[in-house]
Amino acid sequence: MDAFNLYNEVKQEYNNLLPNKKVMLVIFHLYQRIENKELDTTFTEDEILKSIKYVRRNEIKTEQTEQFNQTIRSLQKFFLWRDENKGVYSFRPYAEQLCAEVAKVLSDTFNPTEIEKDFKHIQTQLDVESFDMWYQYTSFDGYRRKVSAQTSVLDRKVAKAITEFRTEINQNDDYNISSLKNIVDILSGLGEQTRELNVAFRSSRQIEDWMIDFQKEEKGITYFKETADVIQYFKYIRNKLQIIGRKIDGIKPKLDEYINNINQQDFYRKFKLLLKYTLENAQLNKSGEMCLPTNIPNECILPDKLQKFLIIKENWNQEQIPLQRSSKVAVPTIDKEASSLELKRCNEQSAMFKRVKQYLEELEYQLNTSKEVDFSMCFFEVMEKEHGDVNAAVRFASRAMEKYFKSKAHQIEIQKEKISYSLYPTITVWKTTIYKRT
Repeated sequence: MDAFNLYNEVKQEYNNLLPNKKVMLVIFHLYQRIENKELDTTFTEDEILKSIKYVRRNEIKTEQTEQFNQTIRSLQKFFLWRDENKGVYSFRPYAEQLCAEVAKVLSDTFNPTEIEKDFKHIQTQLDVESFDMWYQYTSFDGYRRKVSAQTSVLDRKVAKAITEFRTEINQNDDYNISSLKNIVDILSGLGEQTRELNVAFRSSRQIEDWMIDFQKEEKGITYFKETADVIQYFKYIRNKLQIIGRKIDGIKPKLDEYINNINQQDFYRKFKLLLKYTLENAQLNKSGEMCLPTNIPNECILPDKLQKFLIIKENWNQEQIPLQRSSKVAVPTIDKEASSLELKRCNEQSAMFKRVKQYLEELEYQLNTSKEVDFSMCFFEVMEKEHGDVNAAVRFASRAMEKYFKSKAHQIEIQKEKISYSLYPTITVWKTTIYKRT
């Protein structure tokens, strides 16, 4: 017996396994109707004909019975079972699996919370004695497929949003401002989702450290290729998410600027259209005066305050020009006490800015000498140095987040875990760690 050859088998059955677009859409339409409970899992030939006619509704002009029957017969090889006795049809396993997989790919949206739970699960299941089982069967392989799918969904959504924006702006005068703004909002939401997914990967470094230590053991040498694969995979995903994040951060300001320009152009375009319409449809009345079109109200709109001008004719006489009334210049009174307090406040603020700059330099030094810094504790250390002044600590945090979020050499991870400090029990911050990129 000849060995199974996938290529040869697919080549022979390709048209039956993957029919043309119109035929495949009939299968997807039937599947959707079953999922929506419009059809039972068994259905009649009339129901198949309804789906065929729906898919081809824009091209069918007459009843094409023979062609419809040919389509139904072709689907029976891999997609549809036919019960000869009852005269009903149902999906074959191949059709169910194919439709379900396509539906999953197109509808997948990630849930960072679920991914984080899965991550904790594979971390707790990790064991030296059962590493082979962990890697191939129980935990990592399934988790990898799930995360790869979710990352692919994010990347596809970003690409789709950008494509839709380009399509919209190529419509010349037919663009829709609301649609453009909606696309920008979608990109903002995807950026937030990317950051949340990054947070869900915060434990990946712990697994990487475990792998590195395992590689040094005698048993770990046997699985060096597998452990290297795990390490490389997590680095790949983090890098992919960073690329998606940078893509969003890079395109969104440009889109915002483009929308601002379009708003301005839209105003001038509408103004020109109004002016053109008014001139083309204006009419002369019996007195020879130009009148606005009948559907534009003939009302004079004046500002609340009218500016008074002095009109000087060509042959003017200086003596005829009325003298302007002189007005007394009001000399403001100076409140010395208030001025002193304001000067003191400015000096204190300037001194605080200098101290915040010093705290940022100290943070930079820590990042240069270690792989990561617990920023939550840095925040409370600044609070203590500032004797409880939260303003300085908040400014320090704001400057640090702005700097390292944009940094290509560092990465910020924020966990939904509140951290407090014994000296200031009423103040809590999210657990935040700044990493030095490898």
